[in-house]
Amino acid sequence: PEDDLSRVAPMLKQRRDDLIGAMVLNVGKTFHEADSEVSEAIDFVNFYQRSKEQLKFLEDVQFKPKGATLIAPPWNFPVSIPMGGIIAALLMGNNVIFKPPKESVLPAWILAETLWQAGISKKRLQFVMCNDEPEGSLLVQDPRVKLVVLTGSSATARLFHRIQNGIKLIGETGGKNAIIVSNLSDHDLAIKDILHSAFSFSGQKCSAASLLILHEELYDNPDFKRQFLDAAKSYKVGSAWDLGTKVNPLINEPSPHLLKALTELEEGEEWLLEPAVDPQNTRLWSPGIKWGVKKGSFTHQTEFFGPVLGVIKYSRLEEAIDVVNSTPYGLTSGLFSLDPREMNIWKEKIIAGNLYINRTVTGAIVERQPFGGTKESFYGCGFKAGGPNYLFAYANKENKSSSNKITYDAFFKGYFSKNHDPAQILGQDNLLSYVPHKKVYAFGDKEDLKWVIEACKVTHTPLETFQGDEEDFIKHLPDRAIVRLTKPPSDYLSKELNLRACMVYQGPPLANGRVELLNYLREVALSYDYHRYGNLGVREKQREGFYKGGAKRCP
Repeated sequence: PEDDLSRVAPMLKQRRDDLIGAMVLNVGKTFHEADSEVSEAIDFVNFYQRSKEQLKFLEDVQFKPKGATLIAPPWNFPVSIPMGGIIAALLMGNNVIFKPPKESVLPAWILAETLWQAGISKKRLQFVMCNDEPEGSLLVQDPRVKLVVLTGSSATARLFHRIQNGIKLIGETGGKNAIIVSNLSDHDLAIKDILHSAFSFSGQKCSAASLLILHEELYDNPDFKRQFLDAAKSYKVGSAWDLGTKVNPLINEPSPHLLKALTELEEGEEWLLEPAVDPQNTRLWSPGIKWGVKKGSFTHQTEFFGPVLGVIKYSRLEEAIDVVNSTPYGLTSGLFSLDPREMNIWKEKIIAGNLYINRTVTGAIVERQPFGGTKESFYGCGFKAGGPNYLFAYANKENKSSSNKITYDAFFKGYFSKNHDPAQILGQDNLLSYVPHKKVYAFGDKEDLKWVIEACKVTHTPLETFQGDEEDFIKHLPDRAIVRLTKPPSDYLSKELNLRACMVYQGPPLANGRVELLNYLREVALSYDYHRYGNLGVREKQREGFYKGGAKRCP
């Protein structure tokens, strides 16, 4: 029987102080960041519980648990990220193995203890502390584990693909996130939000800004350069126990890539702000800003996961977008501009999962900005965390009746072709939209493939279909392909798909378009701060017209 999960959110609120203290002590998280993280964990619980209630309206779809689910979260968000995966798995009827990383055992243990206190049985939620090798890999390989939920590096996701038996990975991975700043932007606002995006929590976030693509007019402007430098110097570097700290110690000694970024310059680069290590703490580094970074360089292409920001000069917006899109990753991306023409070009051409205009590129909030990327920033099969489709990844789905009516066209026109903003925050648009995958490769029986062909036609998704010969199918698959399997794969096919790190959607085609069409579409979340310092600009006039039309102001 399923446990009653109604006490989880209240218990998290009750243990807020303990969770915050454990994060500050164990991973060096600042109080502000730790407090926000507990709130996010509570938001995940409440939102996914509401999402579960919505599933009852999908009357023609049967949801079945996938089975034992391994939650392998990162150390840098030791409460909110595992909480999201745990509650999603439990809500869909799965048992959970919670394996935290060695760096964040204390907050993970308090989280597990909190959930047990809330009434979740230890049979349904097991806490396993072990080394990554060999024990962690053995867990991933165990055939009794039906789903692995990883938040970590792209290299770890590749490893999981190689060693696991079958296709069972949801992987949120790395990022090389860039912010483009136009000369037609609010310069003061841009500087404030860039520095927070790059250096809060010492840049130890997969969403942190690592590149600044700066228009030549600003790049060559000594006043902008001075202001940017002064603002960066004002960031307090120190202990996480100091409430004023913005840049705290790194969790470990710098990795080889990060150490190189902190200590070396490439041809044409110079330090606008040279980082320095604290003589008493080799993990405590002040922020570093590299000026004159070139496209294709080490700084441009490499994820650092630390307090280093590379600055690249551009003259045309299309040139800047090309610089952003030419990295292997596609997690978060930002633009600062007050020109709607530039916004439209950027939105159309940028490739990332979470887009931000005139605001920070970190700090995604559950439901407002569902989180997840594309390209090397996402592995396996799943949907954006904190979004309306996330629970689908934790269940096997079947048609309840063989005579179900196909509803692809209706759901595409009525749902997937539209932008969704459930939060409706004044001053900020938060739009979730759906775009076709670049290409889908489908393998299955002729009758099932007819449904897939229809779904791709409706969603305008390029498709290539294969029947019968698995070896011929594999020969045509590129690395990281999007694959739709309509029947269970053989051991050979599973192994080959894993070696190519394919994103695989598996199971018979569903007649219900609300669920089936998700296999052919990619979620994109856009957050746009259209106010400036509380001034709504053109939107204020639109509101005035709305009220003059008969609507009443809220008291």
